Amino acid sequence: MLSNARRLSPTGPSTLDRIWKELTPHLERLWASVPVSPGPLPEADSVEEAIERFSKHLAARDERVRRQLRFLVLCPHEILTRSLGSGTGHTSPASDEAALRVHWVRACVTVEAVWRCVDSAADAYGELARLRPLAARNRFLVLAEPMRYRTDFTSPWVPGRASVSRGTGDPTKHVFGTNTRQLLADRARAARRDWYAYLSAYQSHPLLAQAEFRRIEDELRELCTARGYCTGPLVLSPLSLDKDARPDGEDEDVAWEVLQNHLLPRFRFLEAAPLTARTTARRCYVYSVSVLACGCVLGAVVAALFFGSYQFAAIPAALCYASIGFGTAVFGRAWAALWLLRLPAAATLGMVPLIAFPDWWQRIRFDWQIGPMELAPLLLLGVSYGYLVIEARNHDVGRWRAFGRAAAVTAVGALHAFLVALLGLTVIAPVFGEKTSNTTIASLWTASDNAPVAALVTAAALCLAIGVFSQILWDERPITAPLAHTHWRGKH
Repeated sequence: MLSNARRLSPTGPSTLDRIWKELTPHLERLWASVPVSPGPLPEADSVEEAIERFSKHLAARDERVRRQLRFLVLCPHEILTRSLGSGTGHTSPASDEAALRVHWVRACVTVEAVWRCVDSAADAYGELARLRPLAARNRFLVLAEPMRYRTDFTSPWVPGRASVSRGTGDPTKHVFGTNTRQLLADRARAARRDWYAYLSAYQSHPLLAQAEFRRIEDELRELCTARGYCTGPLVLSPLSLDKDARPDGEDEDVAWEVLQNHLLPRFRFLEAAPLTARTTARRCYVYSVSVLACGCVLGAVVAALFFGSYQFAAIPAALCYASIGFGTAVFGRAWAALWLLRLPAAATLGMVPLIAFPDWWQRIRFDWQIGPMELAPLLLLGVSYGYLVIEARNHDVGRWRAFGRAAAVTAVGALHAFLVALLGLTVIAPVFGEKTSNTTIASLWTASDNAPVAALVTAAALCLAIGVFSQILWDERPITAPLAHTHWRGKH
């Protein structure tokens, strides 16, 4: 993310050393507010004064100071590197954790001062405006880092019995002064919102617009998850890191916005399940219902295509949607997004012509030759897949990943279309379909040849194509959008 920005502001090693030498006295005065050894803790007012003093220094209209500001924004890793070089006063091996936390606190007060400088400036279109997204990113990543390891007692961030006995305790308790854990959580949440606002409009910012789509997706992952999608949503809570904290409304809302506005349009729907699981126990329930729904799909496909029990296969098909409905009611909208329910909802439109035309099923047979009967389902499947590939590419997915992700959505859509066609032809069509030559479609399921399979596969392909192409009727909604039509959000 920062590599493109650094190329716009090339600086050699000698220049960096000179900038750092000019910056060091001001940073040392700022870092003096951070305790480096056991002793009296600074008050919040003194830390705030140090942050404001450093922020005002960076706001000076001087080219040397502007280079220092650019250095801190574009090279945030140098803050930790230089802090490590300056030492902390902790020399014994037992105090390594305390030294690590001192370096992190120094980085916290530094990125907070930098953000105040670039955020308060009236420069709407100049260099400061270009640096603001990166400053917001640095602030969020630094402030939120220890909270990614909540209740992970193998991490140096989480206070265990050993660290408590050494007096290090929770590193988030005194970052901005004595007992400022709530202030840290509030600023981390604000930083997350600021950074998310820039990511949601990254094409409008010159530095972010040049980033590869993989980098944007990596930043979105860091924004809403603890340490990857398998670890669940990131919880920015003022509770001590050795205590479990469930996601509150803001944590869940950020995860949902990332899922709805970024992951689903890029066809990354599988990440919905881990974002739903708040705790380990809840994760077990989520995966249990998911496995049940998938098992019903598998049962319906096997019963219909391999055993010829078409009417019996309608039972697991109905149970699949019943389990999806139950899971949605229990686990909420994020879990429902996993199943791409807009696809089966749109695929049901394909049942209208299948029921309206009473004798189409009498003409369909598969002779396993290259003919219209065999090519029709393949053509419908192919154009549906091609449409989804184009949509993925237009949503800024990489050229090769677009093929894979479109294939995954096509596979899910094909399964939905198969279940819809199965339920529609075995349950709905015999009730509403017309009779032809004293026969109904119900007689199809007793045929001894491959007519039932041909009719079912062709109907599923038609439902899939109609479901996919019906997206052109929606107002700026991707094919993977959740089944929701109203939201209560302000326009950012």
